[in-house]
Amino acid sequence: GVPAAGEESVAAMEAEIDAVAQIAATITQRRRVYFEIAPAPAMWTVGQGTFQHEMIELAGGENIFADLDGWGSVSDEAFLMHNPDIILTSVDFITDPVGEILSRPGWGGVTAVQNGHVYEIDTDTSSRPSHHIVRALWDIARAIYPEYFQ
Repeated sequence: GVPAAGEESVAAMEAEIDAVAQIAATITQRRRVYFEIAPAPAMWTVGQGTFQHEMIELAGGENIFADLDGWGSVSDEAFLMHNPDIILTSVDFITDPVGEILSRPGWGGVTAVQNGHVYEIDTDTSSRPSHHIVRALWDIARAIYPEYFQ
C-alpha cells in the first residue's frame, strides 16, 4: 500500500549494490573464495544460481565452487585442491565457526588458514533474500578485500 516507499527502498538497495560493483571493477587480482554454509564433515557450500555466489562475484571474488549448481556438499579433497585465499562461513549453530575451521586437521596448508583469512558472515543477512542482503554484500566485500571496502 506504499509503492513510493517500496520504490525508494529498492533504489537505495540498487545504489548500494552498484557502489560495491564499481569498487570491485577496479580490482585486478581476484581472490579465490570458499563460502561454507555447513561445517565438516558435510561441508555444504554455494555454487552458481545462488545469491551468495552472486554476492561473491559482485564483490570481486572468485567462488572456488562456481561449477557447482546451487547449494551442495563438497569433499574435503575437492576443497583442499582449490586452496582458497579467503574462507567465509555463515554457520551459526556452533560456538566458534572460525576457530573450528582454523583448527581442522589437514587444513594448515590452506592459504586462507595460513593467513588467518577466515571470516564469519552473519547468517540472517546472508541466508535470507531480503532487504538486509545489501548488508551481507558489504560484509562479504570487506572480508574478501578489506583494502578496497572500508
